[in-house]
Amino acid sequence: MQDTECHIGQVGKTLVHYKLLKGTNSRVPTTLGNKLALEKHLKAKKAVLVKG
Repeated sequence: MQDTECHIGQVGKTLVHYKLLKGTNSRVPTTLGNKLALEKHLKAKKAVLVKG
């Protein structure tokens, strides 16, 4: 996921709040999605997770 950041906010039992940022755009809405769907998306994009 080159030049893209995924900021994960809150994680629940089945849902996760996250933001997908591209470049310097700071006004991106928080997305509520299924944890399994986000995990599949990150794996498909070969994302590297870092603690920040």
